[in-house]
Parts: sequence; C-alpha cells; structure tokens
Amino acid sequence: MRFVLSALALLFASGAAAQSAAPDALPDSVRQRLQIELTHLKAEDQRVRYMYEYGTFSPCVADSFRLALKDLPIEENIARSQALQAEADARTSPEEKAALLQIMNSTDAAILARLREIIAAHGWPSDERTGADASPVVFLLHSPHAMDEMRDELLAEVAAGRLPAREFAMAVDKSRKVRGERQLYGTGNEFDAETRTILPPRIDSIEATNAARREIGLEPLAEYRIAGRQAAE
Repeated sequence: MRFVLSALALLFASGAAAQSAAPDALPDSVRQRLQIELTHLKAEDQRVRYMYEYGTFSPCVADSFRLALKDLPIEENIARSQALQAEADARTSPEEKAALLQIMNSTDAAILARLREIIAAHGWPSDERTGADASPVVFLLHSPHAMDEMRDELLAEVAAGRLPAREFAMAVDKSRKVRGERQLYGTGNEFDAETRTILPPRIDSIEATNAARREIGLEPLAEYRIAGRQAAE
C-alpha cells in the first residue's frame, strides 16, 4: 500500500494541476447515458432507504414519503420524519425490519458493483463530468466496507483529477468511523452525545493526518482532537 501511495504522490506533486484542471470530458453519448443511469441509481438508493426507515415493502409508498417530506422546512421535516419512523417501528416486526435491511444492503451492493464498472470504463463519474445531480460519492458512504477494496482505484481517480480529493477523504473517514476507528483525514466534525455539542474530528496523530492529506492534495488540518484533547493549528 505504501508503494501505491508513494507512486501516486508523484502524480499529486505535479498535480495540484490535476485537481485544478478540468476533468477529462466524456463523449456526449456516454455523458447523456451516464446522466440518466446515475439519476436512476440515486433514486433507487434513496428509495430503499425510505422503505427501510418507514417500514414499507412498496417502492411507491416509499416514494410518496420522500415527496411528502422533501419540500418541508427543516424543522418540520425532522419532526414529520421522526413521527413516521415511530409509526413504522410500532407496526413493523423484527423479521420485516430484517428483510427490509437485506433489501437495502443488496441494493447497495448492486449499485456499488455498477459504480465500479463505470469507473473502470469511464473513470469517476462526477456530477461535473456527467451533468447528473447524483453525487455518486454517496454510494461509497452507504457501503463503507467498499473503501478497503476500492482504495487504490479511487486514489488513482483522485490523482487523475476526476474524483475530488475531499470527497475521497470523506468516504475514507466515514468508513473508519463506522468501524469505530478514528478519522485519517479529519474531514468531519463529530457529535458528542454526552454534551450534545459538535466537536472537531478525532484523529490519531496530526503528523500522520497531515501527511495523508498532503498525499492527496488537501491543506493541513486546522482543528482536531487527539485522545480527547482539543487542539488547533
């Protein structure tokens, strides 16, 4: 892994150029096809989450929940969503909840497999390159385990300027947090349930974090926590 990172670091060194230059353009026919497909994948990704959260096996009912919530003011959205989830918890058996979870996980796996095929054929399908409003990095965040097996291919996409470095770093940090590990890149503040406050990201070492950030072209981390200690640069 260190060999791969060192090799990629050479690309990043010449490569604030890669990040600042416009990503290589897709042929119009490919761009249009990917725009349609990624929009569909995003809708499917959202649909199975609404099915799971609101306890329904009906995609149509899940879509109706999504449409009913999407234009509400944020406070009203949260309150309504919590009420719907409470209703779902009351009527959904553990067996049904497990079945819905399996549907969601299977859909995530299928979407991730298709994303890897797209990357292999066309490179990272960013919204800028495809014209979609899909934010495909979300597919990585919904499958945190994927970062282990996809790390090298995603680093190559960062080096090529097709995958924004910060989006890659966020996906890595999310996968680590899901496993109970500290963040590597320090991309996200964290909620402290005891104090009910937002705290800076928890990392193992500012030296290791800033070295990792430099390797992908990110600026040094300004604020962080180490073993419960808050610090600022």
